[in-house]
Amino acid sequence: MRRLACRFETATRQQRRHHSGEGKRSRQRGGGNVSPATQQLLLALDAPNQTLGQAELQAIFAHELKTWHDSPRLAMKVLRSLRDAVQPGVAVDLLRVMEASRIPVDKHHFSAAISVCEKAGQWKLAVDLLTEMFKQRVAADTITYSACISACEKVGHWRFALHLLSDMPKQNVSTDMISYSAGISACEKAGRWQHAVGLLCDMLKQGIRTDTIVYSASISACEKSRQWQLALVLQEIMLASYISMDTISYGACISAYEKGNQWQLALSLLYDMTSKSIARNTTTCSAGISACEKGSQWQQAVAILADMTQNAVPTDTIAFNATISACEASGQWESALGLLSEMAKKQVAVDVITYNASISACEKGSQWQLALLLLQDMAQQRVSRNEVTYNAAMLACANGQRWRSMLRLFDEMVEVHLEPDLFSYAAVLTECEQRGLWQSEAQLLRRLGARLGVAAKGVGVVGVRQRQGRSIAAGARSARCTIP
Repeated sequence: MRRLACRFETATRQQRRHHSGEGKRSRQRGGGNVSPATQQLLLALDAPNQTLGQAELQAIFAHELKTWHDSPRLAMKVLRSLRDAVQPGVAVDLLRVMEASRIPVDKHHFSAAISVCEKAGQWKLAVDLLTEMFKQRVAADTITYSACISACEKVGHWRFALHLLSDMPKQNVSTDMISYSAGISACEKAGRWQHAVGLLCDMLKQGIRTDTIVYSASISACEKSRQWQLALVLQEIMLASYISMDTISYGACISAYEKGNQWQLALSLLYDMTSKSIARNTTTCSAGISACEKGSQWQQAVAILADMTQNAVPTDTIAFNATISACEASGQWESALGLLSEMAKKQVAVDVITYNASISACEKGSQWQLALLLLQDMAQQRVSRNEVTYNAAMLACANGQRWRSMLRLFDEMVEVHLEPDLFSYAAVLTECEQRGLWQSEAQLLRRLGARLGVAAKGVGVVGVRQRQGRSIAAGARSARCTIP
């Protein structure tokens, strides 16, 4: 939401210049120049272990306070400097010093101090200042409320952000695009897509101007809640309103379609970005690759990853993992291992997901030797194994008729304190039954029975008979949880 903060700051400056003529006077004074007292303050703030209270501020600005009596707006420059330095506590203390010196504190001073709190994410301090304005009968304006709402948005207090937004009409304060944008962003961060879309609808009903940021936040809220159909509707409304899409809005849509298993829509947007010369970033491309993975489009996934390299888009672990998983799902073990090798060349970090997908690809390609080598490589790379890792390796051994290796892996799994899941038991029990290893089968049934709290005989029926042959492999590939 950096763009929202920048836009808020720009809008604040423009509105204040319009009402007070501050912009023209600041240019005459040299714009960014600050007074000696302000410079002293900023130096003191940079000093290590330096604590500034009201007494210190009183001493630093002793001379300037006299001029502030006649021109209270001169304090605004100090407050802006404190916003740049992210010093909300000092900003509040400065207001206290002004009040103690009987210098009129108006809505501009309060709004500037609240803006400092907003930048620092100090939402409670911002709301306290707003409450103090009411007590002192200082009229709040759109800028004041927007800063408070943005402060709440930054720390995820979406309910209070909506409360402030709804309170604005009650206080005869106009709502605008900035205040609504902050409210929508707060809902987006909290995954409250209904509220985010509701606020967008309110903007359209009231004729409040919308822009790319507003729609991006609304679409992102839908994406987080897997509401891809609504994201598509918002995209269509956005384009019908002649509002251009940027990298962020494209990324939100692509991610929404990826979560909705709509790989065709995701790919069409990726290609649309290229045709319109809109920069694609790692997040956007990774979402497109993941969409291809879910749609079993491994060739498209590999093409996107290659295009990232060609266009100098950074490739990370997530992008490679999604591409390797796409190859694994389509049984392309050679391509999967080629990508794993490319990660090493590019020094891209590998994790357990990388190896799990690679081992599973070897299992599907009946490459049990390579699966075991990858298992060994995990130890050398200090990548922790999990249940999925051992499941895939055991299935690879089962496919290669390496039952001793499979039993060894099962024992190793127990030794490293990993709980075998139902599919691990089923695979080993099936091999034991097929090879007449009755003693090993009985031990496994007793262990499984103790885990499930049922009789060993019942476990045998469930664990072996219902999981014969390739059904075990299919189940193990989809297994992602352990037994309770």
